[in-house]
Amino acid sequence: MKHYVFYYMGKNGSERTEVYSEDMIINEYWKYWSSKMVDKYGDNNELLTRRNCIEDWVTVNWAIEVESPGWICPSCNIDRSKEACPRGHTATLTRHCPMVGTAHVS
Repeated sequence: MKHYVFYYMGKNGSERTEVYSEDMIINEYWKYWSSKMVDKYGDNNELLTRRNCIEDWVTVNWAIEVESPGWICPSCNIDRSKEACPRGHTATLTRHCPMVGTAHVS
């Protein structure tokens, strides 16, 4: 499964980083995207594919494919997806490092 990283501005003006898997993109974007495609092209169109949905999401979000979505803690430089934190914290599915805020993509 492929993963994509994209950047955006958070509510407080700080730069945020997210990594989405193809499944996460489909779970979050498919319903909206497919409804827009049906509105424009009708129900039975060959453009309604998983691949097209993902490609459109990547384009809209200026996302970049990454090989591994590892999470490097900016304080301790440990990839939280592979090693335990020296303070006992773990990487979370929400991609937030509980020790320092937001972990960064390696």
